[in-house]
Amino acid sequence: MAIRKLLSLTVLGCIVEFSLASPVPEAEPDPIPQISLPPLIPSVPGFTDPIGTLVPPLPVLQPPTPAKPSPPFVGSDIKPKKIGYFWTGAGDNDHKGFLVTYMGSAAGTSPGRLVETNNNFDIIGQHPQDAASNANILAENFNPRGLSIDFEKNLILTSDYIVPLSILKPSLGIIRDNTLRPWNLASRSIISTITIPDGGGIQDVKFIPGNPDSAALATAVHLGQVWIIYPFKTANGKQGKAELLYDLEPKARDTTAIYSDITQNGKFIYLTITTANHIAALDISDLSNVKRLDDPDETQPTIGPHYIKVTPDQKHIVVTDYFVQTGEIGLINTPADFKALYIDINPDGSLHFNRSIDFTGPYTNRGGGKPHSAVVFDLTDPAHPYYY
Repeated sequence: MAIRKLLSLTVLGCIVEFSLASPVPEAEPDPIPQISLPPLIPSVPGFTDPIGTLVPPLPVLQPPTPAKPSPPFVGSDIKPKKIGYFWTGAGDNDHKGFLVTYMGSAAGTSPGRLVETNNNFDIIGQHPQDAASNANILAENFNPRGLSIDFEKNLILTSDYIVPLSILKPSLGIIRDNTLRPWNLASRSIISTITIPDGGGIQDVKFIPGNPDSAALATAVHLGQVWIIYPFKTANGKQGKAELLYDLEPKARDTTAIYSDITQNGKFIYLTITTANHIAALDISDLSNVKRLDDPDETQPTIGPHYIKVTPDQKHIVVTDYFVQTGEIGLINTPADFKALYIDINPDGSLHFNRSIDFTGPYTNRGGGKPHSAVVFDLTDPAHPYYY
């Protein structure tokens, strides 16, 4: 069985949810060749750099010049037991060092795609490809942002967030999506569409580990709510059902982005509420009686929290303080302090803030750093390193 990686696509320059080094049933070979285009203008030192600087910012089409090579980074000789790997964008938008994926089409409009790569990150498929699934994504916006996979149940869940082109000027207003889609993993085909009414951007979805119903939790950004998704239950004659689980209260509404992660025992979910500058913690061990573990009125040491990940030992969470800043060409510019937070999880699931890494200082030679995503590798046992 081959190893596959699945990525959902976004045009906002964001690392999005993906499944790393997981055994995925092999799909049929893609009959459509996948092509990656180099910059239209090759790199010529002293010539292409000024071009990229002089051309004014454009909302969709950028000057076809290559990014500047990233300056060398001198590491240390320490040998830590845990290593955080951070995807960090160059603050000046000129240097290399950012993985960009697409949520909408090449034009920034719906529909987007679910992209599959091999171990070398070569694109080997763009899904869906079957006629029924393509009819599904043409019937209602398909801009996958959240992605979760239940390998045992042969199931993928994607959540639709935003029409990328709508956040760029000129715009009549940001178009946010209200839908999720369950997929058949083996065939990479869409089963149905699940709607959260007036959700206003379903940015994230995560299966609850160990849940007997394969339930997942999704974040509805406009509503400031967490919804529970039952992919095998039916509603209105279709497979898939959504129910409100928890309202994060007014401070969480219309906060641009709400991202999440769940502990492997399925007991706690942590959520970043970006423009509220807040990280929420919920005890979901009893889904009929969810308990909030944080104080929504507390001022936390974070500005613009976005990506969040529970560490492999389940004792900490890592949060990156940066979402999207489109500058003068767009409508979304979320404040950020460009820090990574390493936060302790207390025995009761609540959080203790005590450590952070400032990414502005170490990368002054490229305009600072904008940490957007992270993976933590646990090397406590050198013979059995792991990450998740």
